[in-house]
Amino acid sequence: MYYGRPLIRTCDACEVDSRGITWDDVRDSTPYQRIIASYFSGSLCTLCLTEAKNPSCRSTEKEAVGRLVGILLSTDLEDILTIVADECYDKELVVSTIPQFSDPYVGMYTVPRLMSEHESLSFRDVGELIDSGICKKDGAKTKYGEQHAKLSALLDLTHIKRVGSRYLVSISPIGESFMHMEGRLRDRLLVRLIFRIPIIRTIWRDVEHGEVFIRDMLEAADMTPSTAERRSYSIMQLFEFIRAHSPESIASKSQSIHR
Repeated sequence: MYYGRPLIRTCDACEVDSRGITWDDVRDSTPYQRIIASYFSGSLCTLCLTEAKNPSCRSTEKEAVGRLVGILLSTDLEDILTIVADECYDKELVVSTIPQFSDPYVGMYTVPRLMSEHESLSFRDVGELIDSGICKKDGAKTKYGEQHAKLSALLDLTHIKRVGSRYLVSISPIGESFMHMEGRLRDRLLVRLIFRIPIIRTIWRDVEHGEVFIRDMLEAADMTPSTAERRSYSIMQLFEFIRAHSPESIASKSQSIHR
């Protein structure tokens, strides 16, 4: 079981999926619009390149991820969001995939860097290594590690696997590629990966119709006011990153999103 992921399926199952995309299709120059739609919806999953590699799959991890990352970096963000709006529907909010964290840059940059140096780490280990001294108790360090590892996983920079009663964090194929990029390209990729998070896509869809108030949306999904307050703060931090690294048209539109 992996955090924030659909159940891993065989390549045959992917081929009869409504989008019909496998990693071999990515490698073999399938139109980029179909690849983007499949990747952002989650039906094209990087776990299939590592944990559930089908013997019949001809793609290497380097080939498949290289083409996917190339497509994401070379496609204008406006075009990606048009594809996502048309193809990726989230019928309901899943609370477990709504991020909550202290510092988005820890989840975006520090956790992937840490995991590039370790095969796998528990939430407790991650918290211990990324804590700058703000966590005074072991339980707080574990929660701190969990929250920022989950943000990283939602961005597809890491994977989180449940093993018995423990959760183990590891670098993903996208995360490995990310770690070899220079800073400007990392930011360009990140602002695209943020839209893989379901709540971000939902908010962006709703802002087409007017002002969006995140706390109201979360409370309408039966989240307690105190939890909605904390998570709305995290979500707004992600939109602030989007504003800082997006074309004016997207940055301007995001001004209609409020905590």
